[in-house]
Parts: sequence; structure tokens; C-alpha cells
Amino acid sequence: MTSPRPVWQEPYVEVLRHGLAHRSVGWQQQGDVEQVSDALIHKNVFKIRGTIAATNYMRIPRDVVQGTYGLGLTGRYVYIQLRRVRDLPLLLHMDLVTSKKTTLRFSLSSMYTALRSTGTVLRVPLQLNKSWTTVVIDMVELLACHTFNDYCRENYRCLKAVTCCAAMNLRNVFISSTLYTTETLPVALALPVAYAAQGGPYVWLSLPADEMKNHAASHRKTPTKARQRNESDFEEVEDTTSETEFFVMLDSQSDHKNTPLSQVLITSPLQENQNLRLPLPPGNL
Repeated sequence: MTSPRPVWQEPYVEVLRHGLAHRSVGWQQQGDVEQVSDALIHKNVFKIRGTIAATNYMRIPRDVVQGTYGLGLTGRYVYIQLRRVRDLPLLLHMDLVTSKKTTLRFSLSSMYTALRSTGTVLRVPLQLNKSWTTVVIDMVELLACHTFNDYCRENYRCLKAVTCCAAMNLRNVFISSTLYTTETLPVALALPVAYAAQGGPYVWLSLPADEMKNHAASHRKTPTKARQRNESDFEEVEDTTSETEFFVMLDSQSDHKNTPLSQVLITSPLQENQNLRLPLPPGNL
């Protein structure tokens, strides 16, 4: 079960517009990020270029405040409209908070070939072609795919932060408690009909796929004590969130260029004294 959904979050929240419109939320960009008109759909999009995810990205919210729920968006389904740039890798981070106040991260990337849990991070393969794609993420079902028993049994509470890294064209990110289809998607959120009329193919991708669920079920394990979240470090925050007032939290990012993925070694503060091997480190969760 998810937390009660504030009325203002119905029927959906456009995450990018929300960050741009409210100073208390804000957004941060770094590196080669600009707003351009996409030649295919003739809409304004954010073009994130580059090959290093840690230095070319945009994230919402802007700031990091430890001990809060960040964006606090409680919708179950996250919709991301994007297009891959050539054959360059792309990366998406979604930080969430569970009912036990555990901070976890979903990392979706074209560099991953299989679902894998690494500490508090769930790495999700995201294989896209060069067409405009709407990625639909069921946060509850994806959390259940975590291969650590203690984490997959926790309930999804809210989306804390979103980070979109190179390389991609990003049109929109929105979150809702409603599972839309290509036919029921609100007109304001749908990709332009003119593009489809000209033969431009749209892709509708739902996650997690059935094979991910089967893979997770066959690889369940129990995390060590050092990997478990210390709930005393998470401050209890009174639910007084309004549309214009938010506290935000998102970890910083880093990257290891020209280093084999299997050799990238980092230590995350939430897993003290535990060395974790990650392709793109989650930063200071």
C-alpha cells in the first residue's frame, strides 16, 4: 500500500514543470543540457548531451536536505517520455522512500543487460531504439523485484528525486496514481499526433517486464546488517507539504570514465564498511 495521496497531486503531476515553477523545489542542471525544439515532434525538449553521466545531467529537486521525503510525490506510476541520442548510453536515477523510511534507488540504463540489486540500488536494463518512447514504471512492482528480501517486502511510500543523465532528449516526466494506456493518456501529456501521422513510430514500454519479475524471484537473498538502513538517521517529517513548499534531497553523483564496469569500486555511507561494485555509483544516498 502507498501513502494517502494529496488532492493536489491528482490526477497527475508534471515533475519537470513542478520543479521549474516552484523555487522551493527547483531543479539543477550540469554540463551540456539545453532546451531545444525537437525536429521530429516539434516540441520543446531538454537535450542532454555527452558521454559521462556524472557531468551531464538534470535533476529534480535542486537541493539535498537530509531527513526529508524530497519531492514527496506518492503516485504509483512514473511516466518518462524520451528519445535516445544515437547509440550513446543513457542513465536515469529515481530515488524513493519506503514505508520503513528506507531510501532506495532505481537506476535504469542502456548499459545494463540484466536486473541486479547492489546494496540499496536496483539496476534495471533499459533497452531503447531511437524512437520516441514513453517508459511506464510501476514503482510498487519494481520495488518487489529487489532481490534483497528486506527491501522487496517494504512498501513504496513516495518518489524523492529524479535524475536524467546523458545522453537523451527528454520531453516530460510525470507521476500519477492512474495506470494510463496509449488510448487514455491525457491529451496534454500525449506525444503529438502529427508525428505519428507522418509515420513516426511511438514506443510504449512498461516496467518491470515479466522476465524481470521471474529473475528477481529466483535470486532472492537477505542483506547483511551493514547494508540495512538505519531508521534512526531518518528524521520524522510532519506531512505539511503543499504544492509550493517542499524539502528536497538527492545524492550527488560521480562517474568513472574509461574504467571497466566490473572495476568501479565505491563505498556508500549508508552501507558503512561495505564495498559495493556499481557501474555508476549512487553517490551519498
